[in-house]
Amino acid sequence: MQVVFVYWFTVLYKTGSEWRADGTAVYYALNVDKMVTPIGQYLLEFPGLLKPLTHAVFWYEVIGPLLLFSPVFTGPIRTLTIVGFALFHLGIASCMKIGIFPYIGTLSMLGLLPPWFWEKIGDASKTKDRLGLRIYYNQDCGFCARSVGLIKTFFLLPKVELFPSTIDPSIERDMTLHNSWVLLDAKENRYFGFRGVIAALKRSPLFWPLASMLKLGWMAAIGEHLYSWVAIHRRVTCALPMSSDQTALKMSPIQNFFVLFLLVYVFFWNLATLPNTGIKFSERTRSIGYVLRLDQTWNMFALYPLKDDGWYVIPGRLKDGEVVDLDLDNDGARVTLDRPSSISQTYKNYRWRKYLDNLLSESIRSYRVYYAEYLCRAWNVRHNGSEIRRIRHHLYA
Repeated sequence: MQVVFVYWFTVLYKTGSEWRADGTAVYYALNVDKMVTPIGQYLLEFPGLLKPLTHAVFWYEVIGPLLLFSPVFTGPIRTLTIVGFALFHLGIASCMKIGIFPYIGTLSMLGLLPPWFWEKIGDASKTKDRLGLRIYYNQDCGFCARSVGLIKTFFLLPKVELFPSTIDPSIERDMTLHNSWVLLDAKENRYFGFRGVIAALKRSPLFWPLASMLKLGWMAAIGEHLYSWVAIHRRVTCALPMSSDQTALKMSPIQNFFVLFLLVYVFFWNLATLPNTGIKFSERTRSIGYVLRLDQTWNMFALYPLKDDGWYVIPGRLKDGEVVDLDLDNDGARVTLDRPSSISQTYKNYRWRKYLDNLLSESIRSYRVYYAEYLCRAWNVRHNGSEIRRIRHHLYA
């Protein structure tokens, strides 16, 4: 439901005609030079494509969340929907520099992949080499039992067999000798320690490329060192409560009620952020969201995409009267009002762009002096004896 809130509430914010009528929202978004990438600039050469793309984005944010709850063909439909959202976010990331949000949006979807998807991967993993894989562990160590279970699950090896070491005396001897778990492949080759981890990864249908990386000398050495450290301290970890009983993962009625309360709270929080809903949160009520970091507003590119654009020019006058550019990347170059070839490249990263965008707001106008003081300090440190006397900054559109 939290994922649904992200898309449905951003749709409710998108009330501008650019989204709902004339379909120019993507065109305006790609004309924000301080965020657009070369791929986004290239798309502007195809105006006939941008209008249907605008409507596709809008309606996918409406219909996509519904498809996640499809009562028929749930597995394939949900999987295709999640793939669609991943492509949607990665497409945004390729066209606009908006920080880590597209990647978070993609990764958060992976937790919604249905059992159907994982079963298909499991079916694809039924090769002779994988079916013959066996892992032996110390049955007296709860940590060991849980660890091999996690490897079986997250390496996507559902058919691997797990055995306590006591069922085979030779395995028991090798485990004691190497102070390690024992992994046997279909050819009865035995692997110990971190080499066993690499052997398991090599047979994973999804993570097998990692095996080649981890076999590199320095990475293998680090892995063996970490495994040895865990093995040496196993007495401590074995004492920890590590029940493998799946019923331990079930939530109690109180926990379920608490999660339901938070879900309802977040829903009404989002309603309160919308204009003209009549729902208001007092400061005391909002404090719950701030403490738990459930505070959120999904008004991306709403009511319509940003239409104001430009770039900063920050001249500083030295004590000898010379005027220099205080941008840290330009480092004292001649001040010019010429438009940069790529405005988005004038920002170090997304957070710097957001910070400078925020400084334009009249509500935090007083913070501009602190940024100016920072630029002066940075200049004076880099240029000993060349002191800044006065600084001004301008935004040119």
